[in-house]
Amino acid sequence: MPTWMRCKDMERSSSSPNSAVQVSAARWLVRMQADDCTVQERATFQRWQVEDPAHAAAYAALERIQRATAALEVDPTRNEMLRAIRARGDRRAVTRRRVRYWSASLGVAAAALLAVGVAWHAWDPAGPMQRYATAVGERRAVPLEDGSELLLDTDSAVTVRYSRKHRNLALERGRVQFSVAPAPQRPFVVRAGVGEVRALGTRFQVRQLSGAVQVALLEGKVSVTAPVATGARTVTLQAGESLRFDGADLWAGGTVDTEAAAGWPRGELVFHQRPLAELVEEMNRYTPVKLRLGDPALGELRLSGVFYDGNQASLLKALDQVWNVRAERTSPQEIVLHAR
Repeated sequence: MPTWMRCKDMERSSSSPNSAVQVSAARWLVRMQADDCTVQERATFQRWQVEDPAHAAAYAALERIQRATAALEVDPTRNEMLRAIRARGDRRAVTRRRVRYWSASLGVAAAALLAVGVAWHAWDPAGPMQRYATAVGERRAVPLEDGSELLLDTDSAVTVRYSRKHRNLALERGRVQFSVAPAPQRPFVVRAGVGEVRALGTRFQVRQLSGAVQVALLEGKVSVTAPVATGARTVTLQAGESLRFDGADLWAGGTVDTEAAAGWPRGELVFHQRPLAELVEEMNRYTPVKLRLGDPALGELRLSGVFYDGNQASLLKALDQVWNVRAERTSPQEIVLHAR
């Protein structure tokens, strides 16, 4: 089939009800040629091609246009015509055959430009990945390019990768507070464990626990999606709500302890009738010298108070004077707690 006929067919199809298929094909054309295209994306593309013959046909048509456009750059006949037009300054010096060829080439180029326009709309190159981390006992505020801000708790790590259309982050470990600048056209998504948190203009905290993830929403609204035993599940949290999940049997909603959530960014560990075992676990995140319970039953002791992360001496003094718990230094890196 002549090239110009293929171009006309492409132009007609771009304004037909199948234009959505061509938009998808253009997106796939961009992704399949991207350096960061993943194995999972290629598998998804193969499924997309075989699920409908129109998909494969639209993709093949775009590939032909791309090849034809590239060929124009090195076509000797085209280059010869250009030299003739420039040298003589008279279009009549070009034979009708060459004029027809040039018109066909313009048709191919026009259709290619249309495809490039669609592909540009779908094109979303990711910028370089940034990684931020804190050491034990350290907190760090990180401003992002869009006006959002991260606050990393002790021993935490997060990666950030922005693109023209997306803001993708991943919590590797620890706890981070996300203050998100509104940008509805550019979703802000945090991946943590087996799930993801999607937000638009909000403030929330995400924490990696032993085998689980905890999300605490302070302002705005977020949706959380994660696999459960029966499949995938999505829930929308309102301000003041929290969720803990692990990708299996755990899917527990609750309310945010606002004082505790606001406390750790200031270096305060706020406890309201919580077990000593939890306080020991929290304090150990901030200091190289670890506390250990000499008797596991001691961990059930309930206590309330405001403690300062890293200030182990103050905590031990309070435990001794208020809760009759004594401390025994057993090594340079360990202190064991005992009931009096």
